[in-house]
Amino acid sequence: LSYYITKPLLMIFLMTFFYYKTQGAKTCFAWRMFVGLTFSLMGDIALMFDEDNAYFLAGVGCFAIAYLAYSYAYLRNILDHRYYNSPVNQLTLPIPYAVYGFGVYYILRKNLGDMELPVVSYMFVITTMGILAALRVNHTTDDSYRKNLLGAKLLILSDTLIGLSRFLGIQGAWIDPSIIMAYFFGQLFTVLGSIEHVRVIETPVNDPVLTFSPEEKKIL
Repeated sequence: LSYYITKPLLMIFLMTFFYYKTQGAKTCFAWRMFVGLTFSLMGDIALMFDEDNAYFLAGVGCFAIAYLAYSYAYLRNILDHRYYNSPVNQLTLPIPYAVYGFGVYYILRKNLGDMELPVVSYMFVITTMGILAALRVNHTTDDSYRKNLLGAKLLILSDTLIGLSRFLGIQGAWIDPSIIMAYFFGQLFTVLGSIEHVRVIETPVNDPVLTFSPEEKKIL
């Protein structure tokens, strides 16, 4: 029972925290991230009943929309704040994520069955999210970049562990706590990085309500 209560409450807490810390900012980045958090909550609820493939697919669909919203927020950040980014970075940063995504698919491919198309599509979405999070370098603050990138990596790790558990049958006392911890901290760092971006980059610098105090910077 505690699992069914705690998991949704964690996302509700993060959504409330995000809204409070950004003072309900109406920027496009903030709106897209909040949409992502909302669909993440819906995905959490659906996956609590994932013994049924219909609920599993519903959960995967919700998380795909959530991570597409994150990806679009990162993409617009890159396009709207055009700072110099070396061609080497643009070419090399996506490579580890593409290789990782293909590697996970290669490991799972024989066990996917009818789920191959949904899983491959979802893997493409989360890989794209990781790539765009990495390409934000020099397009936001260093803190926002590092936190959002770490968040993306942890979310990818959480989904990888879910795939290994569901399709390869990998079990153990460590698997479920690892999935939950990677997911929660992934969402947490995504929220923290997004708060910094909204308050420092996307809001007017002369608005004292939406700037970080030194004490807040230490916390975040």
